[in-house]
Amino acid sequence: MEETLMKDIFWTVVLVAVFTISFALTSSALDRKEAVAFWDFEDVKGDVVPDITGNGHEGAIKGNVDVTDGKYGQGLKFDGKVGSVVIVENHKALQITEDITMEGWVFPTSPNQGYVVGKQGSYGMPLWNNLEVKWVIWGGDWFTGIQPKVDEWNHIALVYDFKAKTRLIYLNGKEEGDQKTTMTMPVSPHPLTLGQWVTLTGQERLIGIIDDIGIWNRPLSADELNKSMEPSPVEPKDKLATMWSMLKKR
Repeated sequence: MEETLMKDIFWTVVLVAVFTISFALTSSALDRKEAVAFWDFEDVKGDVVPDITGNGHEGAIKGNVDVTDGKYGQGLKFDGKVGSVVIVENHKALQITEDITMEGWVFPTSPNQGYVVGKQGSYGMPLWNNLEVKWVIWGGDWFTGIQPKVDEWNHIALVYDFKAKTRLIYLNGKEEGDQKTTMTMPVSPHPLTLGQWVTLTGQERLIGIIDDIGIWNRPLSADELNKSMEPSPVEPKDKLATMWSMLKKR
C-alpha cells in the first residue's frame, strides 16, 4: 500500500510539472487565433481546409492537391498544374489595404516559378524565376532578390508596416530586405488562394508543399515571426488529460 501511495505521489508531481511547463510554453507562443486567417492543415476533411482562427475562412481544395507530411504534422502538396489550388472565399476581413503580414512554410520541389498565398488584384507571395520571392502589392511589385532553397523547408514572411511606409521580407526568421513605399493594397473582389493565382494561371504555380500559412492585419515583429516558426503548442488541458489517463492506468 505504501508503495502504491509513493507511486501516486510521484506521478502527481510529474503531472503538475508537465502542466506547469506546458502552460509556460503556451503562454509564450504566438497566438495564431489572433490572425485574420491561419491554415495549419491538421484537420483537412475531404476538400475542406479549416481556418484555425475560428473566423470561418476555410479553404476549398480544387484539382490535384494532396494532404502530405508538412513541416509540422500535415501540409498540402501541389503539383503545379492549372487548377491545383485552394480557394478561400472573398471576405471583408481579407480585403486588407494597409498593415499586413503573409507568412508560412514552403518546400519547393522545382526551381521554376511558384506561389504561396495571395489575393489577386490586391496582395500576394508568388515565387518568380528561380523562386525569387516577389512581394506583390497590385500595381507595385517588389522583386526581392531572395530565393528559398529547393527541396528544403523555408519560412517566408512578407510584412507591410503602413505607418513606417515600409515593406519587408524575412527568410527563416531573419530580415533580408526592405523597401519604402506609400502604396495601399487595392480592394479586390477575387478570393484568396493558396498554390496559384485564381485566374492568372499561366505562371507562378507551386510545385511543392506548404504548411502553417497565416494572414495577419498587422506587421508582425521579428520576435513574433520566430515564434510563429515554432510548431503549434499543445493546449495544457490536452496534455493534462493525457497525463491523467496515464496516471490512472498505473
